[in-house]
Amino acid sequence: MDLGKLRYGLSGLTGRFSQTRACPDCQSVAATRVDRKGFHGLYRCQNCLLNYRFPIESSEQMARFYQRAYQSNSMATDVPASAELEKLRNQGVTGTPYDRSWHLRVYAQLGLFPGAKVLDFGTSWGYFTLQLKRSGFDAMGFEISKPRAAIGEQLGVTIYSDEAELPKALDVVCSTHVIEHVPHPLQKLQQMLEWVKPGGVVMGFTPNGGAAAQHANPKAFHHSWGMVHPVLLSPEAISRAFPRHNLIVTSDDSEGNLATWQGTSRKIDRCEGAGLLFAVQRPR
Repeated sequence: MDLGKLRYGLSGLTGRFSQTRACPDCQSVAATRVDRKGFHGLYRCQNCLLNYRFPIESSEQMARFYQRAYQSNSMATDVPASAELEKLRNQGVTGTPYDRSWHLRVYAQLGLFPGAKVLDFGTSWGYFTLQLKRSGFDAMGFEISKPRAAIGEQLGVTIYSDEAELPKALDVVCSTHVIEHVPHPLQKLQQMLEWVKPGGVVMGFTPNGGAAAQHANPKAFHHSWGMVHPVLLSPEAISRAFPRHNLIVTSDDSEGNLATWQGTSRKIDRCEGAGLLFAVQRPR
């Protein structure tokens, strides 16, 4: 039996007696349960519209978990052997399983081109930061796990582990399947906007926590939250959090829909797909 999963299941039982349910972002206690797994429920805050798991760990507990214990059995956390890292450093990641060329096309549609100063937030061991750098961006990464961040040196990229050391006046802060791991995601997005210069963009790819996505594919929605995904953003939550910003929220398989970004101040699709792509522009 997986002891980690057993502890997680038991935390759902004990947490119901030791915690008071409240939204981790806005602290509102008004919420509707939208899904359930064992002793854990997924609740939609009626104030900020964030989906959050209850019971939920504290920020300190989550930081300790992601520092060393988190493993997703995927490219994001499985660090290649030294020989493969050297090969990636020499040849780049384009054409490999780590290739995110699709994301670069999204960058271009948002008017973000080589030369832009980009922070890859939650970069893990730095494979996308390396691709951004090789594509001509002034790219750097941030990773809370210091052992993973240290791999960046072998790839020739800069990866920070202390937010206080991050440079400011960035053009772009991007997160790829990271914000659903953050204990206070809407607050974190607001903070990211302070890191970019006026006119800069905060963008991300994340599982879709919207009601339309749950209705369209209940099974995918059910699998999108749990032990390592304690929160889910929805189109409605992002829109409410940034009421006066230029904004795009769309399903992440709809890159063609981004062509109207430059002429549209707010574009929010129905977003029935399993993933979200969002882009928020800091006012000039």
